[in-house]
Amino acid sequence: MKPLLALAMLELAGYDYGKTLIDLMCGGATILIEAALKARNIPHNYLRRDFSFTKINVFDSRVFEIFRENFLSQSNNGVYKIYGIEKFEHHREGAKINCAKAGVDDTVFLNLGDALDYRTYPQESFDMIATNPPYGVRMAIKHGLKNSIHSF
Repeated sequence: MKPLLALAMLELAGYDYGKTLIDLMCGGATILIEAALKARNIPHNYLRRDFSFTKINVFDSRVFEIFRENFLSQSNNGVYKIYGIEKFEHHREGAKINCAKAGVDDTVFLNLGDALDYRTYPQESFDMIATNPPYGVRMAIKHGLKNSIHSF
């Protein structure tokens, strides 16, 4: 899932960034990372350097860096309860790497477990579940869901 889509999903769902969140099928942890960045008041895409406007002749990289640092100085390191469960160890390891690269590995907590087995959930109550479940061919083959599209 693209990070901006994860952020938009959280915004549309009305996620309050101080509340406890869990992603039961976290994969690479995109939803969790975006929730953690927003909770800590860190701008979306803060690591990105290749914006198109940087190619404009009047662009001043010093001004951009001051602007960027100003935004980053407003971030916080509060304690947030953002959890993820992943069924496969190699995906969880990838999620850990992604969280570390985004600088939120101290904010996102990842468990190895199955979304269908509540015993693998953290011992916590949750205000919101946000997830991007598997879909398409993988699910159709395994669960016999061929040609079953539903609107909610």
